[in-house]
Amino acid sequence: MSGQWALRFPGEDPVEFSDDSGVFLRDDPELQQYDITDQDVNTDGVDGTQFGVDTHGGATYAIDFGIVGSSPDDARDREGELKRLWRGDSIRSTPDAVAELISPRGRSSFGRPRRIATSGRRYFEYPPAADVGAEWRAADALWYGEQQSADVGLVPEVTGGLMAPLEEPLTIGAGPSTESTTFTVDTDAATWLSIRVRGAILNPIVSILGPGFRLVFAFAIDLAYDDEILLTTVPWDRGAVRKNSGGVVPLGSGSSRFDSAALPSGTYELVLTGTSPAGTPRAFVGWRDAHPVP
Repeated sequence: MSGQWALRFPGEDPVEFSDDSGVFLRDDPELQQYDITDQDVNTDGVDGTQFGVDTHGGATYAIDFGIVGSSPDDARDREGELKRLWRGDSIRSTPDAVAELISPRGRSSFGRPRRIATSGRRYFEYPPAADVGAEWRAADALWYGEQQSADVGLVPEVTGGLMAPLEEPLTIGAGPSTESTTFTVDTDAATWLSIRVRGAILNPIVSILGPGFRLVFAFAIDLAYDDEILLTTVPWDRGAVRKNSGGVVPLGSGSSRFDSAALPSGTYELVLTGTSPAGTPRAFVGWRDAHPVP
């Protein structure tokens, strides 16, 4: 990024907020509300609280924009453009669609623009200016760094010919193979992963293993050489689909839950298992280091 705050909608270039653009943030977004649901229980007739499971939900940030124009009309137009942008017309009618608020350090919050209102106008002073307050509703309270990835390929085993004496029945064919690689995640908070499997491969299984950590995603599928499985685990976009058809790919028996697929900081092993007599199938794991501040 350019070292400026920016807002990016899916498939569009980011819009930067800077002194040069005439629309800028007066300070970092301020966390206003952070949703936490708990299962705490107070037992009748007994002192104290029994804690249950806490789940963290969305977060609301307050943003103070400053607007400066070269003329009163220019300031008005820049205020109008900010309010048009903040409508989020390209995503607000699409369930699960999110925009990306990007900090000067390149860390992103995923969510949607919400409220916006002008708190003061000084169009006929010099320079013509205005103050606008807005809200950003984030899917969670974390800020995510640049996309990172690791990958591993599956090389089919090559075996020799037949040896006498032969006994019936004869079975000829390749069995499942396994390959692995290691990768390191350096994150402040556990971060969601994505997985991509490229064919050709039969019944691929992707495992991610670490100290006290095990994730497995199995797919009962014959994946063609020009097709891929795309699996995402972020709360705002969870599921597995085929690239060519867009159809949903069900998880096979023994697969992990999506909501367990958050990687703490550490070193992991990425393992791909499957059958591939020919071709070069490959598995990719992707993640963004997560941080509590932008």
